[in-house]
Amino acid sequence: MLESAPQNFVLSRRFDDVDEFSETSRGWDLEIRQLDRGKFEGTLRQILCGPVLISHISFNRRIELRASAQAGTRTFGIHLFQPARWCRTSSSEGDIQSHVGGAEVEVITPPGYGTYTVTVTEDFFDKTCEQVGTSKLVDLCGKTGVFSCHPLQLRKLYSALHKYSNSITKYKKLGRLPTGNMGSTPQDFLRDLCSVLDHTNLSTIRPDSTRRGKAVKRAMDYIASYADEPPTIQDLCRAAGVSERTLYYAFLEEFGTTPIAYTRAYRLNAARKALRRAEPSFGKIADVAGYWGFWHMGQFAADYRKMFGELPSQTLQMSAATTAESTLADLGLINRID
Repeated sequence: MLESAPQNFVLSRRFDDVDEFSETSRGWDLEIRQLDRGKFEGTLRQILCGPVLISHISFNRRIELRASAQAGTRTFGIHLFQPARWCRTSSSEGDIQSHVGGAEVEVITPPGYGTYTVTVTEDFFDKTCEQVGTSKLVDLCGKTGVFSCHPLQLRKLYSALHKYSNSITKYKKLGRLPTGNMGSTPQDFLRDLCSVLDHTNLSTIRPDSTRRGKAVKRAMDYIASYADEPPTIQDLCRAAGVSERTLYYAFLEEFGTTPIAYTRAYRLNAARKALRRAEPSFGKIADVAGYWGFWHMGQFAADYRKMFGELPSQTLQMSAATTAESTLADLGLINRID
């Protein structure tokens, strides 16, 4: 719950490690998978002010993101540019995504994507709706769905968030929010958001029951179950129950990549996570590669470098440096600077 967190904090960081990004984020349980080739760069801004958490994320790569906010919260996603795939549907200009804490949402982002999210405790959201006179939102926002508002209203909301976020994030270190007159507050923004949503309709999100949607789901389940035994396109088609052509276009629509390329990305991301957790003095790259179905070490290293912009050995060494820094910080011998 947001109530259990420190009353206020500010976090503003840049990342070149997708897993460190997900581990650093507060108030969210994130699983992030990089889908296209190239060195990852991401930014994370988070501002907690009492019961309201404002987050801004951006990625330079195509990302598959699975996220769930803390139970007992409501979250609203607000973005302007490069709409993403959200819960197997394409978002449009003017869309505000709404989902309930504790429930997982899946987002596929294009390269260069950025979005704001506003997460608020259910109690405070209900009180705000009462104050604004929008009590009908209490029930509506208890479902995962999309509010379609006028693009100009969305731009106004986005600009207010952006202005507030920029005014705060000059405070680089984690700590208390600055005191004094900062103009509008996250609570002010929430009231404005409720007023906008009160004049829109919610389209609830249901499981994708289309032939392509079901095929993607079955293929993904198969990939997750047999990631250590790289499936062929014929294996995936049999599991999905569709032709190669249908599966090809289904993956292209959902992930922006082919089924085989997605499978390779899935396994490479899993290998990278394993290398980050490995002890350099004991972990062997060949063991990790073999576990995830990469038997030719030269090809594995080449594919890995194209995907992440670094060699497997560099990832392993970075895990050692991160472990050492965490140990020193835990002992109080150094301070973490964000």
